[in-house]
Order: sequence, then structure tokens, then C-alpha cells
Amino acid sequence: MVPPQGWHEIEVDPKHREIEIERQLGQLRYVVPSWRTVYPALRRYLVKAYADAWKSGVRYAIATDIDPDDAVQVMATFMIAQLPQASVLGDLDDELDAVIETLSSEQAELGDGEFMSLQKVNLPKMGTAVQAQSITSLVDDKGDKTDRHVASLRTFIPYGEHVFVVTGATPQIDIADVLFNLFASMTDTVSIEFVNSSAYASTSGEEIS
Repeated sequence: MVPPQGWHEIEVDPKHREIEIERQLGQLRYVVPSWRTVYPALRRYLVKAYADAWKSGVRYAIATDIDPDDAVQVMATFMIAQLPQASVLGDLDDELDAVIETLSSEQAELGDGEFMSLQKVNLPKMGTAVQAQSITSLVDDKGDKTDRHVASLRTFIPYGEHVFVVTGATPQIDIADVLFNLFASMTDTVSIEFVNSSAYASTSGEEIS
């Protein structure tokens, strides 16, 4: 894929995750108003986002850099996960239908202040996929919903014996529409190739590029 200028690769694996979170929070400390009030929520967001990402198969992720000189600070992540196929047969139509069924169940459980829209899209390099645009509540350590939200654009791409999930997310829902467009443009650049290198043996020979 082609990362935008001002983004950097991040480590979401358990070994490096805490260092990455502290680095990102350190960038924000002197540019975010009311830091002491905002810090706990931002930390919870990053801890949960990275932990969930790793558990859900994310192996590549990038995040925005923080520039103190920018008038508007943008905090966003963009991740690519590799999951098993969604249906028994693995046929493209079956895969898409299975993804939509799962997302529709998720959609039905949304509460006040949350929404999700679903659509099929045709990606320039990867063909037909399912895209879910949503704003959902963050949850606390007990699993209860809070009054803070996260905006995300998830794209589910059936390919080979897997479904690749490309996710752009931000806690800044006030600029969600702008970032949704950016996430969609970034997703359009994603391609997946088969390689023979033993370095990719653990991912069945597929490389995200």
C-alpha cells in the first residue's frame, strides 16, 4: 500500500506495544489541551485498539505523526489484518454474504449515538469487497460502553483462503467524514501478492503491499 506523508509504521505485537503507546502519548502531551483529563481516555483507547488489533490478526499498522506546529492535530491508525475465510466454500459471493451477515448482526446491536452503514465496493487492485463505516462507543475495562466514541472504516477483502480486513480508525469523530475519505483512498492502494520467500511461510505465502 501507499502510506500518506506524515504516517509511520507502528508495532502492535505484545513485545513492543507498550513502548509504542508511550511514544505516541509522549508526542501528544504538549499539544493536546487539558492533557491530564484527556490522557486516561487516550491511553485506554490505544491499549484496547492495539490489543484488539493483534488478537484480530493485524500484522501491519501505521499511525499519524504528531507535529506540534500543525494547527489541527490528527490522531488516526490504519491497520491490515489477515483472517480465515468467512464461509465454508470460500466462493467470492458466499464470502461477501457471510461478511455482510456478520456485520448486520453487529449493526443490530448498536446503541444510542452509534451507527454503521454497509456497502459493497470495487477496489482498484483487489476487486469486490464489503465496506463498513461506523461510529461506535469505546468500552471501559469492565466491557461497559462509555460516552466516548471511535470512528472507523473497515473494508473486508476476500482473497484466496483468507479475508483481509483493512481498518482506518480515529477517536476524533468531529473530523470523521474527512478521515473516512482519506481511509477509503488509502484502502484503494492496498494490494496482496503471492511470494515464495520462506519469510512469509507463516502467512501462507501472502504479502501485504
